Amino acid sequence: MSDDHGYGIVDIPVIHFVQTPNLDAMAEAGVVFNRFYSSAPVCSPTRASVLTGRHPFRVNVPNHGHYLRPQESTIAEKLKEAGYVTGHFGKWHIGSVQPEVQLLPVVRF
Repeated sequence: MSDDHGYGIVDIPVIHFVQTPNLDAMAEAGVVFNRFYSSAPVCSPTRASVLTGRHPFRVNVPNHGHYLRPQESTIAEKLKEAGYVTGHFGKWHIGSVQPEVQLLPVVRF
């Protein structure tokens, strides 16, 4: 999944502002959601919603600066239980690097 793109910034299907061969290859081999609507206008609640399948207010991430609680179940955890290897690269914005804060960590190996 790739996020924080303005409308038409990727080369799928016929918009050519930026060449994105890797995203194009993933789109051809996978699924393109061309009528996907975000649950929020900012990144943190949208990411929380995509990961959990729940509304941002239900997972206590109504705006930027709120963090996903460790008891929330995410699609990454469900995929891992099914034998998939998952990873996150780039911005997180729904966890904490402070060890005393009991939230989903930024890095977990």
